[in-house]
Amino acid sequence: MVMVEKQQVFICITDKILKNTVHDFLLDLNYSALTIHSLEELLHGERSMALSKFIVIMEQRGEIKKSVSDLRQIHECYTNSYVIVLNDGKIDLTAEEFLSCGIYGFLKKPLHLIELELMLIRVFENQITMQA
Repeated sequence: MVMVEKQQVFICITDKILKNTVHDFLLDLNYSALTIHSLEELLHGERSMALSKFIVIMEQRGEIKKSVSDLRQIHECYTNSYVIVLNDGKIDLTAEEFLSCGIYGFLKKPLHLIELELMLIRVFENQITMQA
């Protein structure tokens, strides 16, 4: 029997209903889910220090370019982290920019939980491939 550790997911979403929905959905899928108020919490908090890999689900607030430096710093410190960005469909970064920040993918709002689940499955498959 293969033991799989629970994946840690940090949720950085301002809308309370959406944040709680995503949190409860992740718990139902057997993820370890924690809500955070900002990306700085990951950079300076103790929660992420002990983790070698985790997933961040963040809501794009305004232009994503404002978050690029924090995302890049997280990606440099935690190379096995993955970021999923929820947005309105407008991506104002080049592919090179978002890959250099560790952004794994974008999901368009309104969020469909099945799309989130499929993206998380792809992240998990990517992690398995990277370990092999």
